[in-house]
Amino acid sequence: MCGVSLVNRFDWFFGNGAVSRGRMYHLNGRVRIARFDDASVSATIRGTDLYGVSLERAGRTLFVDCTCPYIETYGGACKHIAALILEAERRRLAVVTGTIDDIDFAADDEEVDEWDYEEPELGLPPRLLGRTARPSAPGWRQWMPTVREGVRATNRLPDNWTPSRRIIYIFDIAKTLYGYGAAIEYAYQDVKKNGEWSVPKTHRINATQIPLLPDPLDRRILAMLAGARASTSYGYYYDAMVNEQYLGAPLAAEILPLVGRTGRLFVRPRSGADLVPSRWDDGPPWAFRLEMQRSGDRAPYEITGWLSRGETRRPLAEPLMLASGGLVVDRDSIARLDDAGAFPWIALLRQAGSLKIPAREIDAFLGELYAMPALPPVDLPGELRFEEAAVAPVPHLKVSAPQNPQRDDRLRGELSFDYDGIVVSESSDGAKAVDVAGRRIITRDAEVESAAAERLTNLGFKFDTYTRPPVRTLKPKRLPRLVRDLMADGWSVEAEGKIFRRPGAFDIRVSSGVDWFDLEGAVDYGGTTVALPALLEAARRGEETVLLDDGTFGLLPEQWLEKYGGLAGLGTAEGDALRFRRSQAGLLDALLAAQPEVRVDRVFARVRKELAEFSGIEAAEAPKGFVGELREYQREGLGWMRFLERFGFGGCLADDMGLGKTIQVLALLEGRRKGRPRRRATPHLPSLVVVPRSLVFNWKLEAERFTPKLRVLDHTGPDREKSVAAFGEADLVVTTYGI
Repeated sequence: MCGVSLVNRFDWFFGNGAVSRGRMYHLNGRVRIARFDDASVSATIRGTDLYGVSLERAGRTLFVDCTCPYIETYGGACKHIAALILEAERRRLAVVTGTIDDIDFAADDEEVDEWDYEEPELGLPPRLLGRTARPSAPGWRQWMPTVREGVRATNRLPDNWTPSRRIIYIFDIAKTLYGYGAAIEYAYQDVKKNGEWSVPKTHRINATQIPLLPDPLDRRILAMLAGARASTSYGYYYDAMVNEQYLGAPLAAEILPLVGRTGRLFVRPRSGADLVPSRWDDGPPWAFRLEMQRSGDRAPYEITGWLSRGETRRPLAEPLMLASGGLVVDRDSIARLDDAGAFPWIALLRQAGSLKIPAREIDAFLGELYAMPALPPVDLPGELRFEEAAVAPVPHLKVSAPQNPQRDDRLRGELSFDYDGIVVSESSDGAKAVDVAGRRIITRDAEVESAAAERLTNLGFKFDTYTRPPVRTLKPKRLPRLVRDLMADGWSVEAEGKIFRRPGAFDIRVSSGVDWFDLEGAVDYGGTTVALPALLEAARRGEETVLLDDGTFGLLPEQWLEKYGGLAGLGTAEGDALRFRRSQAGLLDALLAAQPEVRVDRVFARVRKELAEFSGIEAAEAPKGFVGELREYQREGLGWMRFLERFGFGGCLADDMGLGKTIQVLALLEGRRKGRPRRRATPHLPSLVVVPRSLVFNWKLEAERFTPKLRVLDHTGPDREKSVAAFGEADLVVTTYGI
């Protein structure tokens, strides 16, 4: 192919970027020719979709058509037409050879025929229906002009781009007010003969030309603007950048400082107005504040807005514009704006100047004000100032029954947070928890609230998206464990109308009776206490809560019950205490040994001390008054029984027959007789021996032999009732099992 391509001769006919993009399509082999003859060629081109393209020759005019939407939408010829012309020229098809004076769109509205063709296997040319598209394989020389032209076009600025030309950037106030973002335009200016800059002109720069711009700041800015461009309604991009972009706050904050560094930033104050040179003010942001004042006791309160930077204050009406993207626009500068997320207040006060609130409505107004999702700093008069406090919220879960149990048995959950008496619903979007009457403001803890919501999800709550608004739901079987887990984490829980309380402090103590010990204990539930027997009985029944006196329910303290639950089957409930026999002192001491919080009285403390100091059982000698001599094993038995006596334990002396069990017991009883005080404040109580009837005489005989001073009373036979009166004078009463 020699000479200039038709796409270059008729570049005015093509849309922005269509020629260079079509050349890339051509070089990438996206053109598949289906039919051709001396006056026409038809092809399919793979782009976002599969498009049909045709060229038809009529005299010296070339008519073109394509099924893509670009022609109808933008009016110019598309990249697909350019790609087909380049492919036809490469193949030297008759339709594009010879003299062509004009190029136009096809006159009729008929769509290009749909062509059937088979996709080629990798590396093979397509098999075409109809005539052969490639009568001979082209050599490398036929490709070189097309490649050279494509490389040249993608690596140069337009021919009319002069070295003195500069790009300027325009912040359009009127268009920014549309509300789509900061409206930024770019244009260019040339130097006139008198040295002045020309009127700004619009020129769309192709994305491929951005790297060729001489100023690195322009390259960076336009690349960012190119990334911000919107796609067409058909879902694909064209090479030419749109001259005007609406930038969101983050991108505007990045681009405008760069534009300010170029020294080519301008502001268009209103539509059609002359451009005003501007600069980027890189100082701290102007902060938006609210201020409330009152001119007299009977006057209403008046709220106004200000901009502040350090010690400098400006009224809201002073700047040319305050943009919601965080910009303060003056005639000669653009600066950052910190609106604290409350820009609607700026819009209101810029228009109204101020807002007046009657004194009788001030509390209602302040409640509404501080319940807003975002709020700038507020300067209040002394009588209205609030105390700001930091309070850790207590999550509160309210679980209610399903609305329609027949269709869905899932429970519903509502999450709220208690900030020291100020309850805020999870759905409330206010950033503050406000107590207007108490003049307190508490900043909500978003991190804690978010963690609480996630905790509910982890415990089984799911959102029912079919309701409006969505609600949390829970399977009923999960409720008991969920309540316990949340209460353990410090939550407040109300389930199915029942308010649950978490167990608080424990109080455990041991007191001594005549021959028993009472274990008394209680758990505090926020001012209401529950005694130990009631807790243990509820645990024995397998319940997880206990009904409190105020009608609420207290969770059984699991860790506490793990410590003391084993006592339930050992003691006997007596009022608010568990009673243990004196013989159980060692067992009770062992169960309480690892519980330092238990308080004990003097008597039990002494018992515990003796148990702690006890080092073992020692053999004992027979007391004076015992007639005879005990053998070694009998002295050990006597020592063991004295150990039982000392600690109030029961025991069983289980030697074989004939080894002197009776003698050992008589030695013990003789020692007890000798140890009795002469004067007793309490009545004398004898020891009781119960034996088979055949051994009554043996006991009397043995007692007379070994312990002659021991007073023995035979409580058997028909006259035994007469002996009852003598019990108080006896040391030992012998009777039988039957009696």
